[in-house]
Amino acid sequence: MNNVDHDLERLHDLHWQIADSARRYRDLLDAQAGLIVRRDEQERVIFANRAYLAAFGLTEADIAGRAHQPHVFAVEQGPASSVIEYVETVAGPRWIAWENTVCEPTLTDARETQRIGRDVTDERRVAEDLRLARDAALDASRAKSRFLATMSHEIRTPMNGILGMTDLLMDGPLTADQRMYAQTIAQSARALVTLIDEILDFSRIEAGKIVLAEAPFSITQTIQGCVALLAPKAISKGLELSWSVDGDAPRDLCGDAARVRQVILNLLSNAVKFTDKGRIDVRLSMVEDQGSEVRVRVAVADTGVGLSACDCQSIFAEFEQGEAAISRQDGGSGLGLAIARRVARAMGGDISVVSAPGEGSTFTAEFLIDKADVNAASLRAALADIVPASVPVWREGTPRVLVAEDNGVNALLATRLLEREGCAVVRVSTGDEAVAAVARSLAGLEAAYDLVLMDIYMPGLDGIEATRAIRRLVAASDAAERSTLPIVAVTANAFAEDRKRYLDAGLDDHLAKPFDGEALKALLARWLAPARRVTPAA
Repeated sequence: MNNVDHDLERLHDLHWQIADSARRYRDLLDAQAGLIVRRDEQERVIFANRAYLAAFGLTEADIAGRAHQPHVFAVEQGPASSVIEYVETVAGPRWIAWENTVCEPTLTDARETQRIGRDVTDERRVAEDLRLARDAALDASRAKSRFLATMSHEIRTPMNGILGMTDLLMDGPLTADQRMYAQTIAQSARALVTLIDEILDFSRIEAGKIVLAEAPFSITQTIQGCVALLAPKAISKGLELSWSVDGDAPRDLCGDAARVRQVILNLLSNAVKFTDKGRIDVRLSMVEDQGSEVRVRVAVADTGVGLSACDCQSIFAEFEQGEAAISRQDGGSGLGLAIARRVARAMGGDISVVSAPGEGSTFTAEFLIDKADVNAASLRAALADIVPASVPVWREGTPRVLVAEDNGVNALLATRLLEREGCAVVRVSTGDEAVAAVARSLAGLEAAYDLVLMDIYMPGLDGIEATRAIRRLVAASDAAERSTLPIVAVTANAFAEDRKRYLDAGLDDHLAKPFDGEALKALLARWLAPARRVTPAA
């Protein structure tokens, strides 16, 4: 009898422990913020925590032993065993992310499923708001880029006429005053083009669209070219301008020479602009040899007005130029240094400044650039030693040039500049007319063309479609020698990516508006060499 009583007491204690454990377990689940529900194999609810009942406005009596399912409006499959449902709750439709788990049988042979839900409505709303904000920002950025590109194109087109006609005007007999007026017009127009370039360049860099070229170049020749370009202005101000190269500094590199030149020119032009007396020194040195790459430093030191500590911090910001009075006097957009620093950083370097008011400034640009292949560098050096003939090679005959340009002023300018170089010019106004003109020449109805200058935006066929049509005509013709007919894009779209787009489309070269006589002369030298000349059919 005592043993039976003892067993009953133990059974009672065990029952109490199980009940206490179940109560603790339920309290633990009820304390959870997530929605928890467990069902048997027939989808009948075995257990639901307080958060689940509250979310759907239920009591235990409402769902105990019943196959309750909330009303679902939409379902999205989540990762692995998760699912996201848009369900009806007492708070209205909400997105609930459920984690589904199959519970293996323990005391019984029946399996149970457990769902743990988390309300992700607010998270999804925030994510959607962020997506909409991102899309709006991207749309705004694209709209800004389109606007700037359009404005650049629309301003460059008349600027081409202004600069070109001014160039032609200054070639004629002018009085001293007239020449001064013409030079002022040209200087003002070039300043406006520079400003447009800086704004558009900054916008593209800001949008992360900077594209760096990879080609062998001589950094010493790049520096020498920058110094030579600004030497006349420095001399006119009575400044001494010099440059030097440390003994261990590399000469031949592989990278974007144009961007390196852009940075150095900006630092050097600022030094000339803000220095009234004394000297400017440019020095190239090596910071670190990293095997296939080298970190180089170009320092530009001047004896100019100097900068305050505050200006040294702010001068690299957009539209900043240092001391206001000096900035107003010397002009500029205030974007040059901001662009130069971003370019240097894109090339693995940076720009810094050390300065004090009245003690001059030293701006230092660093670049991390690949070393040049020795053979490529040697070839480049050999080519650099070739001196072009003083008389253009096409002077032996009269090249025939087709100019496709719908803008009357720019067409007149191109015609006059080409005629000045001894070319015979035929002008058309549309892409369709350009195709027809080449077709006539291929059929022997008129003389063959040696070169086509193709505007891109014209009525009817644009320049790219017209070029493709001309290529098809040439390919189908029996005049094999005419397959070398060069077609050059002449457009106000002036960036490297524009040039690449036109070359990829089948054009042979790119001449950016506004252009002057020297740019056109260089183009003619490239494409009107005797080996490239077209011989009309007999």
